[in-house]
Amino acid sequence: MVLGVAACGDGGGAAGLDASLAATCRDLQQHYRDLVLELDDSCTSAADCTLFGGVATCECEPSLGPSCQGHPVNRAALSGAIDTLRPIADTLRTRCDGVDGFEIPRICDCEPWATPTCEDNRCGYDVGRSCLGLCDPVAQTGCWAAEKCSWIWIVRETDVGIVACVADGTVPAGQACTYGPEGEATGYDDCVAGTVCIDGLCETLCSISPDTCTPPATCVAQPGLFPNHPGVGVCAPPT
Repeated sequence: MVLGVAACGDGGGAAGLDASLAATCRDLQQHYRDLVLELDDSCTSAADCTLFGGVATCECEPSLGPSCQGHPVNRAALSGAIDTLRPIADTLRTRCDGVDGFEIPRICDCEPWATPTCEDNRCGYDVGRSCLGLCDPVAQTGCWAAEKCSWIWIVRETDVGIVACVADGTVPAGQACTYGPEGEATGYDDCVAGTVCIDGLCETLCSISPDTCTPPATCVAQPGLFPNHPGVGVCAPPT
């Protein structure tokens, strides 16, 4: 499939062109999905299996569904198909992202929670995977310029959230802050990179061991935040 859009006459102007391109992008993404789902997923050992787009082959490939969704495939089959898949992925990234609201969920910020399995001669993964961000909230590495590595509330009542790259905020440490509405695309705060919103104030992120806070402050873990990053906390004054 080749991505191409032609317009004759007015055709609704830029808005119509964007809508047409978005429809083409959706078709292309479905084609991409179909190709991956057709790949061989047979195995004779766990070593044969890999999660397409996961850490083992982290290429920021467009995912097959919502964030943290991948597809177990035979490692050799994926290797043989990558030259076909990569140009499609590149087109989706460069031509489709943001067109008329079209968004490409990616899975390069997720990694397997457990090891690959081989059951009934089919590749699989043990229970669950965690959206464990490849970015570092303390060092603030792994994100693009104008982004920060931060906490995102998905469902705050049940302490469900992820660590990921989001738009950088403008509120400095010690100042009043707020979170956006719960959800993967909106549930982050307006604090500047390197800080996080705790009880309505931006607090400095830190490493618990070794403690990276300036004495007499110490690095303290925050309940519910960064559960998959147990070494991350915020600098707190002595009690």
